Amino acid sequence: MIRSVLADALGLARVPHDFVVNDTISTGDNGAIYHATLGVPVAVKEVRDAKELEYYQQLARIDAQFGRDSEFAVPHIFTILPTDNLIVMEWVSGKPVSKRLVRPNLGEIQARSLLNRAGRWIARFHQMEEAPATRVRASERLEYLRDEATAASLREDSPMRQSIELLADTAAAAQAQEVPCGLVHGDFKPDNLLLSDGRTVGIDFQIIRGGILPSDLVQFINHLRLLCYEPAALRVGLWRRREALVAAFLEGYAREGCAVAPAPLAWLRLHHLASLACHQVRRGGSVRKWYLARCIERELARARQDLMSIPS
Repeated sequence: MIRSVLADALGLARVPHDFVVNDTISTGDNGAIYHATLGVPVAVKEVRDAKELEYYQQLARIDAQFGRDSEFAVPHIFTILPTDNLIVMEWVSGKPVSKRLVRPNLGEIQARSLLNRAGRWIARFHQMEEAPATRVRASERLEYLRDEATAASLREDSPMRQSIELLADTAAAAQAQEVPCGLVHGDFKPDNLLLSDGRTVGIDFQIIRGGILPSDLVQFINHLRLLCYEPAALRVGLWRRREALVAAFLEGYAREGCAVAPAPLAWLRLHHLASLACHQVRRGGSVRKWYLARCIERELARARQDLMSIPS
């Protein structure tokens, strides 16, 4: 059916001979994704929500801003057919940064280069729709975090409670400096950055929005550091490289002319980790979740140390 619908939507008398639907990747309440071939590999997305179409229209604008032949990119949108709720886009076959980092033969220089490129990608993305700088709304974020801690029934002496107290004590310093604003990915992490044929391609923009740009950085840094505790990462010694990898990421960001003051960055990183910790406690459950919770606690201690080391 998808073949004939696409042919009709494109105004074709018949289905192109080189158009083949290879596989159904996923189906759900929001639509379906098909892996197809139309001369080149493509993804055909069938959507059922008007907001989903708006998301792909925004992605098409980002695609145009990056440039078709740029080394930094998003999946290319070939066409959007609103009346038929269809999007035809590039099928990206690369591996995510998270998988590349745990390869046994990946050297120190190669690993740092990967993270440098990640920093450069998000910097280019952040430069697309800049907005006036603002200050971190620390009081609002703290109120939300305290509600999360209460819902998770945390002990008063827990690492998360200690982190919340430190965040409250350092909120004034975090708010003292303005932070850049603009277009925020919303789910920026090593899993959502692919390396494909010499390009660095960002994916999964479903919660893209306007906001403070450091939120993307702290999300990536925290997920990167937690990745270093995964069994595959421990086997290749990634844990010992984590500080150098974070530094390479921030160097890449700065290389493109972007920067964030240390105080709000450190404050937001601890806030994001504390929020992750509360969420993890509420989930409970398996041994894997227990292990992740312990890893987050360890990172909370380091994030508190980093925040306290910044001159007030």
